Amino acid sequence: MDCTQSASTRQALPQPRQPSAIDVTVIGAGPAGALLAYLLAQRGLQVVLVEKARLPRVKPCGGGLNWKTLALLPFAVEPVAERVVAQVRFTQCLRQPFLRTWPEPLVTMVTRGTFDHWLVEHAAAAGAQVYDACPVTRVESQPRALVLHTAQGTWHSRYLACADGAKGTVRRQVGFTATAPHDLGVDLEVDAGPACPWTPDTLYIDWGTAPQTYAWAFPKANHWSIGVKGPAAQGPTLVPYLRRFMQYWGLASGPGKLPYLAHLLPTRTPGTPLVRGRALVLGDAAGLLEPFTGEGIYYALRSAHLAADALTTASAHDLPPLAYEDAVDRDIMPDLTGARALQRVFDAWPWCFHMLVRRHERSWRALARLLRGERGFREVEQVLQRYPRLLRTALWLRQP
Repeated sequence: MDCTQSASTRQALPQPRQPSAIDVTVIGAGPAGALLAYLLAQRGLQVVLVEKARLPRVKPCGGGLNWKTLALLPFAVEPVAERVVAQVRFTQCLRQPFLRTWPEPLVTMVTRGTFDHWLVEHAAAAGAQVYDACPVTRVESQPRALVLHTAQGTWHSRYLACADGAKGTVRRQVGFTATAPHDLGVDLEVDAGPACPWTPDTLYIDWGTAPQTYAWAFPKANHWSIGVKGPAAQGPTLVPYLRRFMQYWGLASGPGKLPYLAHLLPTRTPGTPLVRGRALVLGDAAGLLEPFTGEGIYYALRSAHLAADALTTASAHDLPPLAYEDAVDRDIMPDLTGARALQRVFDAWPWCFHMLVRRHERSWRALARLLRGERGFREVEQVLQRYPRLLRTALWLRQP
């Protein structure tokens, strides 16, 4: 195996071991893959973490970590935390602005490239072998192992974990079907200079301007991440909406091209396989992304914990990691289903959400606790059952 080791960890890593000694190869050095590599290495498994891009990489993302996400990290996030946010300024159709504040932090902001690489460094320190700029070109399945081919070499691995994102190709090579891209994100970054009109301890959210779509601005140390989330079918409308959002705040003028990055936000269809033989899929690659806000980091980290448990047990008995899919169905999928239900209601009445959060303290408390992670989306459907008949009817009518 002769792939290029990550520049920031090259001196700390041992030489590649013999291929037969590799227990798990993890594809993708995002939050899911990096944390999984760390957890498995900590448990004594021989782990290789492979990333096709050179690290650190640029990654479009809001980069907000709430309370329950931070609880999944085995180490304190302060070295890469850039802002702590406790208030949100809302607009509806780019008007009717109002500010809501929470007594505790809502989210801790990170820049994804920095955050991801920090996780990779922890994985390397725990004993995982890290290789960047190392795309996998082919995967062969054998009865008790997988053979991975790259432009730089070939090796055997007892297990394979695919965390290569929504556009990943390795997961497809081992038979995992692509998850439907329900939503699309369009993101860019702007300077946090003196001309920026925003307050650096505040999130900015506009909703209701376009169906099933919202715009956001999140503060970082020296810049702002700005984006729009919406249905993939409405892709051509997302960039114009992003431009209008920026113009509303005095940040964009003229018809020039915006330097945005677009990315898929897929959500898993219940029952889609997550384990095939000795391979499993996790994070965005598995469609483990919450559809109401587009949050993916929590589910990436949570699926890494579930995958680590399943792979540790499977490795000890030389069996497929079948327990992983059951764990995801039990632990993660109820949240995604509840978020989809809430999204349908929001799509029917965005103005109602805006009014409730603006005028009713109880509604703001409920939303804040969702944002913080104190409450899960799995509770949403239970709450909706107590809503008026008209609201339940709207939910039913919005079902696909």
